[in-house]
Amino acid sequence: MNFLQIGEEKHFVGSDQYSDLVQLLQLLPLIEYLEMNCCPVKVEDKGVIPQSLPNKLVHLRALVLHELSFGKEDELRFVILLVTSSPNLKKIKMEMNYTPTEAMSQTAMNIFELQDYSYVKLDHLDELEITNFGNMKPGMDFLKLILANSSMLKIVRVVIKNKISVNDEVKMLRDVLWNPCASVGAQIKFERA
Repeated sequence: MNFLQIGEEKHFVGSDQYSDLVQLLQLLPLIEYLEMNCCPVKVEDKGVIPQSLPNKLVHLRALVLHELSFGKEDELRFVILLVTSSPNLKKIKMEMNYTPTEAMSQTAMNIFELQDYSYVKLDHLDELEITNFGNMKPGMDFLKLILANSSMLKIVRVVIKNKISVNDEVKMLRDVLWNPCASVGAQIKFERA
């Protein structure tokens, strides 16, 4: 299968939207390209989403996510679930919905400290693009997780929101460059929108 687009969350109705989504993804074991608006699932019980889908998406090569907010715990957990369940991803493209005044849960702020992600290996990922990126801690932590676990990464393009100050931009870039990167040849580019 070459293309799937999942739109609004209203497509997942019922008492257990997460189970519906897992069932849908299990019916698509050969999916290679997944493009969707975030977030198709809302989780009432924050412990519901596991670290990996029951059946890995081993054929998924490209993941494109629109209107993503790492300030929302559900969306952050869902993206982590998709990425960690797709070991053969070659490209991740994310369009963030950056709102500097957005309220952020304490769990979203510290999700990478609260869970162990040492099992994450993205040995086939060679391109990461994030647009409309802000200086939110969960987004930076996600970026560092990808950099630290993607040994074949070639291109990292981060387009930051114009509203980010130059000082914050320098801090973001320094934070990324001072952290481990599994790929010695990765080109990391920070740009302004």
